[in-house]
Amino acid sequence: IGLTVERVPESVMEFYIEFLELAKTDRHTAVMEYCHFEDVESRDLTASAPNLREYEIIEWECLSDNLWAVEAKLTDITFPHGCYGMNYVGRIDGKYYVMTGIGQIPYELSAGLDIEHYEPWGEDVVDPEDIIGPIT
Repeated sequence: IGLTVERVPESVMEFYIEFLELAKTDRHTAVMEYCHFEDVESRDLTASAPNLREYEIIEWECLSDNLWAVEAKLTDITFPHGCYGMNYVGRIDGKYYVMTGIGQIPYELSAGLDIEHYEPWGEDVVDPEDIIGPIT
């Protein structure tokens, strides 16, 4: 990957790249097979997004022994110049999953962690509930 990262296992980085590569040809399958969601609405919204065109991994950070944050620039038809965002890879029941936002991280993985600074920021951020309605 060309990225030297401490405390992030190679298997975590490889898993995330496998997810991104599959999302270039079949975003729906990538989301359904590689991602964990806390709610069905977010899963369906993410699975219906267009396939990725390109990606660039900016930075990895180890949050715990079972949770890693990754900043990436993702490019697709809706964001032709790319969109920066945070994804997470977590180990749940011994298996890795990608989480597309902090709201998708299970409490068991985030308990005791200071993850507020990973919240989306800026005036261009849209609350998912404004798009899909109340999340239950």
